[in-house]
Amino acid sequence: NADMDKVSSEFFSDSKRQQITEYFNNYYNSEYNQAFLDTAEGEVSYNANGIISVNYTYNWFMGGVFNRNYDGFTYDLNTGERVSLADLLSGSEAEVLTSVQNVYWDAIVEHYGATDTQENARDYFEAKTLNDYKFFVGENGEIYLIADTYEFAPGAAGAYVFASGLFVTKAG
Repeated sequence: NADMDKVSSEFFSDSKRQQITEYFNNYYNSEYNQAFLDTAEGEVSYNANGIISVNYTYNWFMGGVFNRNYDGFTYDLNTGERVSLADLLSGSEAEVLTSVQNVYWDAIVEHYGATDTQENARDYFEAKTLNDYKFFVGENGEIYLIADTYEFAPGAAGAYVFASGLFVTKAG
């Protein structure tokens, strides 16, 4: 396509190449001492009652907005299987989903504030299943929920990790 050829030619032009080279040279020699960053770190956040949970932090930067995202992986130590929120919390799957949705929605609205896109966000959010929610278990057995970067706000707002007030009531 001609437009993509034009964009590509502009991007790879000598002047653009010079700008990129200068950016990396200047940035790398700055106080940050890094031209780019891409890391992942995991930490065991819970290890009790036959359950182990790991909280992962991912950092990525290559100019512009610095991204920090999170993920959680929780396993039953007896079976080695990954567990869901329904495996950790008392109640039927529908009851657990309703509890998680209510806590999640209230936290998102409180953290990001009310917006005119809230109605669309609520529709998106209500379509999520329990398996769609990212979480990890904290040291005291409290469930921490994770809203990804861009999920409900611009990238500069970052990801949001919050204590849910829900605690593990089932053991592995």
